[in-house]
Amino acid sequence: MLGYLKDYKRESVLAPLFKMLEATFDLFVPLVMADIVNIGIAAHDFHYILVRCGILLLLAMIGLACSLTAQYFSAKAAVGYSTALRHALFEHIQTLSFTEMDTLGTSTLITRMTSDVNQVQSGLNLFLRLFLRSPFVVIGAMVMAFTVNSRAALIFVVTIPLLSVVVFGIMAATRPLYKTVQNRLDRVLGLTRENLTGVRVVRAFDKEKSEVERFENANDLLTKMQLHVGHISALMNPLTYVLINIAIVALLYVGSIEINVGGMAPGYVAIFDKENIFNNSFVNSITPGFLVNFKNVIIIFLITMVAKYLLDWYMSTKSGFLLRAVGDNDTIVTSLGVDKGLVKIVGLSIANGLVSLSGCIYAQQQRSFEISIGTGAVVIGLASVIIGTSLFKKITFFRVTSSVVVGSILYKACVAVAMFAGISPNAIKLITAVLFLIILVISMDRKKVKAC
Repeated sequence: MLGYLKDYKRESVLAPLFKMLEATFDLFVPLVMADIVNIGIAAHDFHYILVRCGILLLLAMIGLACSLTAQYFSAKAAVGYSTALRHALFEHIQTLSFTEMDTLGTSTLITRMTSDVNQVQSGLNLFLRLFLRSPFVVIGAMVMAFTVNSRAALIFVVTIPLLSVVVFGIMAATRPLYKTVQNRLDRVLGLTRENLTGVRVVRAFDKEKSEVERFENANDLLTKMQLHVGHISALMNPLTYVLINIAIVALLYVGSIEINVGGMAPGYVAIFDKENIFNNSFVNSITPGFLVNFKNVIIIFLITMVAKYLLDWYMSTKSGFLLRAVGDNDTIVTSLGVDKGLVKIVGLSIANGLVSLSGCIYAQQQRSFEISIGTGAVVIGLASVIIGTSLFKKITFFRVTSSVVVGSILYKACVAVAMFAGISPNAIKLITAVLFLIILVISMDRKKVKAC
């Protein structure tokens, strides 16, 4: 079969080589992006960032040129191969005896000349473009992963064999089934040819209904087999995507741990010299000298109050009441003809918006940001909510939002007092945890007494 490529040896070699060059340039893109974040943005070197962006653009242009060139050579080789194969097949058909022609069937021979040759052409085109690129990308990505972090790279070592098992397992399972599909397709084409060539005979003997039934039976068998094979083949994409996504999650988890322990660069970005909501010309001009040290606290307090009153206003609307009702009893909301899922989505959107706002404010207050900046924020927020709602539950004029704000102030006040007293950070964590536990136990006891 490879003899039909003898006139396209140059194209058969150049196509995979250019695809491998494309993969090489693709592998350099993450490294350049890492330099932009860790060096250019961190040092506020605009010239460095522009140079690296120019390198990315150059890599993209070269990769595109290599891809188009590889596609040209692979298509030329595949079309030439299929043309030579079709000529050879036609010449071979002319040498067949009448017995062989009757055994194979005209429909089968036509299928081999048309559909099957086109499938071979597409397969050869895909093979020339991927048989060097795919292994090179896999091996190259693994090598570069080991250069960045060896522990995280072990995820590739586990994932790649699993992907290979899935891909080759599905291919091995579907290969004989596709052969059966081909045979049943030949049967359908044969019946079609028989009816077209012998239409006068069929009508003369009044066999239209029986021929329709024969065709429908053969077509149903073909359809069922194609669906069966299609269902098995369709498992390849979701299974591979699941494995890849699991690997990504594991990689993010391992990467976060490595960043926290200092084993990998976190992409830390400092913004000391940039204007923010705490340090800009307007804020500095309206802040008296004696309030300079309290400027951050005042701004955070004002933002908190604005967010609190906006949230209170929303909770007094119809949508807000529905959101509160979903939290208490979602069955009642459903009985009112309201989609509780949509209400929950609205609530999550508001919560995520407030979290994003908090993160932005915190990053500007710290004048830097990196991947682990929010570690422990969830625990602090939960502690603030429980402390506030537990201590001020019986105060009727206090809204829930007000209780949470006061609870957060109390939590941070306890931490500040402990730090002022010179207590070690580990001891501070222990004290705040004990305080949090005491308040939680007290609130639980109140609920038990009320229930009694």
